Amino acid sequence: MLLIGAIIFILTIYYTEQARHEVIDVDPGFVVLTGFFLFVVFTAIIAPTLICFDTSWVTPRHRDMQPSKPPDDLYTRVILHEDSKSEVLIYGKENVTVREALLGDWPFAQSIKKNTWYVVDASGNDVTDSALSRFKGTARSFFEET
Repeated sequence: MLLIGAIIFILTIYYTEQARHEVIDVDPGFVVLTGFFLFVVFTAIIAPTLICFDTSWVTPRHRDMQPSKPPDDLYTRVILHEDSKSEVLIYGKENVTVREALLGDWPFAQSIKKNTWYVVDASGNDVTDSALSRFKGTARSFFEET
């Protein structure tokens, strides 16, 4: 917004000087008033847009994806989504299953939540219904088409 304000201010000064020297046939007061009006209009459009973006669904999702240290009694596991090759973190207590952890905070598209899916560990064993404490390393999620 400061950049837009500065550009409008510089253009206002330029055209005011042009009007004073009668290079252009416009009243200098009109140029200043127009510059002020343009600044107010741009500010009225851009400020709410930035505020809406900051409070929208996009920003919290990105903030949630920032790394953070979970409490000591939680297990953290990395799940690699095979379709998008993105990694997600799941958290849970010792006896929470991978399925419960994923369903508790579903990190994938809602449209595939109803599909049949399973999670395998590095050895290829199905760990979908295993406790988070039962495997280590990165697991991979697979979704079957329905």
